[in-house]
Amino acid sequence: ALANETTFHAEVRPGDTLRMRLTVLAARVLKSRPTAGLVDTRWQLFNQRDEQVLDMRGYGMFARRPPQPG
Repeated sequence: ALANETTFHAEVRPGDTLRMRLTVLAARVLKSRPTAGLVDTRWQLFNQRDEQVLDMRGYGMFARRPPQPG
C-alpha cells in the first residue's frame, strides 16, 4: 500500500488496546492491467479511550477475481 497522507494524533504506549476502522473511498480497474484494481482507502486507528491516534489515506493494488460464468 502507498500512503500519501498520514497524521499521528497521539502517542501509542505498550499495553494500549487498539482498534482500526478501514473505509474504502474508491476502487477502479487498472487500465494497464485489467487483472488488478486500485483501491483508495482511509485507515483510522483508535486507542482504548476511543481517542484517534492515527489517520492515514493510501492506495493498494489488488488482484481481481476472474469473471464468473452466467
